[in-house]
Amino acid sequence: MTPDELLQRYAAGERNFRGVNLSDEILIWADLRGADLRGANLRGVNLNWANLSRVNLIGADLRGADLAWANLKKADLRWANLSEANFSAANLSGTDWSGAIMPDGTILPIENPRPTPKLLSWLLMPFNR
Repeated sequence: MTPDELLQRYAAGERNFRGVNLSDEILIWADLRGADLRGANLRGVNLNWANLSRVNLIGADLRGADLAWANLKKADLRWANLSEANFSAANLSGTDWSGAIMPDGTILPIENPRPTPKLLSWLLMPFNR
């Protein structure tokens, strides 16, 4: 699926994009509020300034994704792979991180889904590490 097709289908009211492959695509400023992207391949995707509030990203592959300035308020990132992802200046309030693989490779325990200050500082580091 291309980014244009995804955005057109979203604009038409579709929200189920489970397992979609958008690796290395550019979706800057995309508004995908409430979309279901469970198991999606978003490896290396550029989602700068995207609105991903309340998006379901359970088990999604976000390795190397750029989410700087993105709105991930109340997003569900359980069991997502966030290795080397960039969350600089992103809104992460209310996000569920249970079991997620964090940018430094740490896996958050399910009983404590809130990132530690160390992990938050890693998430907010500039992308060029």
